[in-house]
Amino acid sequence: MSKYDLDSIFKSIDSFGKKLELLPTKLSDVWSQAVQLGWYPTPYMPGKLSSTSLSSQQTLDSRMLKAFEKRYVEEKQYVLAQAGNREHILSVALQLHEQENYIASIPLLLSQSDGVFENYLGLSAFARREDKLRKIETKLSDVFDSNSIAKAYFGQFSSPSQFSENSNCFEQIDKAKAPNRNGILHGDSKHLDYGSYINSCKSICFLSSVLWLAEQYREKQT
Repeated sequence: MSKYDLDSIFKSIDSFGKKLELLPTKLSDVWSQAVQLGWYPTPYMPGKLSSTSLSSQQTLDSRMLKAFEKRYVEEKQYVLAQAGNREHILSVALQLHEQENYIASIPLLLSQSDGVFENYLGLSAFARREDKLRKIETKLSDVFDSNSIAKAYFGQFSSPSQFSENSNCFEQIDKAKAPNRNGILHGDSKHLDYGSYINSCKSICFLSSVLWLAEQYREKQT
């Protein structure tokens, strides 16, 4: 092998190494945008999103719904496997989703997501105050390295989203992003139209992401 061949190989290795170093940052940037449009990462949702997928709410919804429907069986199995003593509740929530009773499935999914998150981090998954978000960030940083892929995914819980916004965020452009937990669970009259298929799918993904965080949190703590 010539010197020039070796130089080419070393350059390729160096380039690959630099791309790996930048991967967590790129993942974090992409999922930060996706979360603002209502989609959280799960073990079965695409780990890589292109900039074209994030070009609009409609484009991302279409891409993520397709991925969700393709892997729904695995997603459901994962949720129930991780549910622990909540399995009897989450199995009903998923049955309601499958029966197209989204008015009933969504509140169950959101409330149980909050309960799981509270169990492990001692805080609400739907925090929006800066001090609460900083506490979530601190707890996540205590467990996951700041430059890790895990932090790129789970760090999104320290950012506000439509899920956690005040119920006064009720314009159609807001509702298109995600179901509003506060408006729904408090029965706000401005959020009585939450019972849609896509909101139920987004709520399942949110729950699955919380359970994924809990699973990784347990492994890091042992």
